Amino acid sequence: MKQITIFIETYTEPSYREKGKGIYSYKLDLESGSLVLLQNFTDVANPSYIATDPARNRLYCVNELQKFETKPSGAVTAFSVDRDTAFLNKLNTLSSEGMDPCHIIVGELGGTCLSRIIRAGA
Repeated sequence: MKQITIFIETYTEPSYREKGKGIYSYKLDLESGSLVLLQNFTDVANPSYIATDPARNRLYCVNELQKFETKPSGAVTAFSVDRDTAFLNKLNTLSSEGMDPCHIIVGELGGTCLSRIIRAGA
């Protein structure tokens, strides 16, 4: 049975009319198509895009927000990924220096993380 781990991000704030609760991790059985929920990480606001480092030891998400720590900005959150359970552990959250970050990529060596901003901060 061939299985892979997948992560699904969901908007969490009512202003986006969504009812998600953060980032979900699942085991996906590639033969049957069945999903088994492993974790629902809820301590993250509006994770709209996610990316992992090449080794899949880290997961990054943009927090699509218009205000972060009282400033007009979204954020980027970093997690470690437990290789055995696929559970996420939040490492830190930093300002994206602009509102509504909308995409994230991780460099080939895993040392660089870039986010794209929809709107610049005021």
